[in-house]
Amino acid sequence: MANYLLRRTISAEIHKVYIMAQEVNAAVAGAFDAGAAYVLVADSHGDAQNINPALLDGRAELIRAWPRPLGMMEGIDSSFAAAVFIGYHSSEGTPNAVLANGLRSIVDQLTDGLH
Repeated sequence: MANYLLRRTISAEIHKVYIMAQEVNAAVAGAFDAGAAYVLVADSHGDAQNINPALLDGRAELIRAWPRPLGMMEGIDSSFAAAVFIGYHSSEGTPNAVLANGLRSIVDQLTDGLH
């Protein structure tokens, strides 16, 4: 059992450090390829310190840790043309959910209900 837990812990750390950074970097590159002038990444899962800044595409700005008044949407304002959610998920047990975890009210606030 201890070996299984160790392997699981190592596997989770590899995901946290490498795979998440690769997924975010692919989105960052896609945004810049599509003409974005600025990309803001808000690390927002758990303790909000899942993306290793050293592995993040240097063209992007990274917001980490809590608290943040706008939660996952911290740093965004009306100057942004888009928001992309990577790895976004609802709370456990929420049937057919897309925008759960209380984010819906923030999206409504930022978009004046136009979504």
